[in-house]
Parts: sequence; C-alpha cells; structure tokens
Amino acid sequence: MTLFGTSKPKKSKIRPKPSRRPVARGEVKLSPKATPSEESRRIALLAAGAALDKKAMAVDILDVTGKVDYADFLVLMTGQNDRHVSAIAHAVDQALNEGGVHSVAVEGLPAAQWVLIDFVDVVVHVFREDARSLYDLDGLWLDAGRVPVVDTAAIAHQSKLSVTAKTESDKPTAAKTEITKPLAKKGPSASKATKTTRRK
Repeated sequence: MTLFGTSKPKKSKIRPKPSRRPVARGEVKLSPKATPSEESRRIALLAAGAALDKKAMAVDILDVTGKVDYADFLVLMTGQNDRHVSAIAHAVDQALNEGGVHSVAVEGLPAAQWVLIDFVDVVVHVFREDARSLYDLDGLWLDAGRVPVVDTAAIAHQSKLSVTAKTESDKPTAAKTEITKPLAKKGPSASKATKTTRRK
C-alpha cells in the first residue's frame, strides 16, 4: 500500500520470443539424430540379404534417421504373389532370429498382401506388387537416403560362371594328328632275297 491507500501498479513481464518455430498441430517434434547405429544398419542389410535369397524384387533400404521417431531404416521389398510374400517374410524373420535379432511384431499374415515385420530400429515391409504401388512408400520417402543393397547370391552365381568359363578355356584342345605309316623301301637286302628265291 502507498501513502494514498492505493497499490503500486504491477509491472508486466515481457515474455521472450521463442528462438525456434513452434510445432504445428499434428506435427511430431523429433530430437535430432546425426547417424543411425551400426547395429541397425547391420540388421537392415541382413534383412535385405535374406529377402534376396528368396528372390525378392526391388529391395530398397531407406535411411529415415531423424525423420521418424520409430525407426532408423525401412527395408522395402516386393513378392510376386501371396505365397511368395509369405515365404519372403518368414525367411527374413528366421534369418534375423538366427542372427540374434528377434522381431517384436509381425502384421499382415496370412493375407500376405503387405507384411510388416518390426525389429524396433528397423521395420521391414514385404509387399505384393500391386500393394506396393498403391501405398507408394517409395514416393512418400523420396527424400530419404538409400543404402546400397548388394545381391550376394547374384555375385556368387556370376563369379561361378566366370570361373567355369575360364576353366573351360584353359583346357588343352586335342590336336588332330595324322598317323602315317612309313612306306616300305626296297633296299638291297630285299632285292637279294628276291633273286635267291628265283634261283631256287
């Protein structure tokens, strides 16, 4: 209270302006992450390799680190039909189990049009061809980095063919040799024998 019985006016607090753009409604605020872990990269490559062994098509590894908060890599692949999609999904899950990595969820079976296998930092999507073009995850993550996928089975097959071709070329060719019989020459001994026979 003051001498005149009135209170002092309160000073208004000035709020500092936010240094960053506020998060819009529906937008997920992600903590920046520089690079994915080597373990998640290993899991993604194992999944891709197992899929290629089952003749999966269009196998892509997308690096979504820092873009989503649920994974470092998305592994996309395509099967020819429902049975092929199911076989690829089982092969990937089994291969990673043998490598000490266990999935936490598998969705989409037994329909096998789009099977999702969650390995925590790596999410594998096995599509049927029409489902992949319909949902178009490739286009959705067009700005994501791509990890090169090496088809080890194709390389091994190609190197085997090269070795076989080289072995065949190194084999010695059987030369055709004509065996000629030596002509019998009439020498002096032969003429002597003839003359002796005639005298008898």
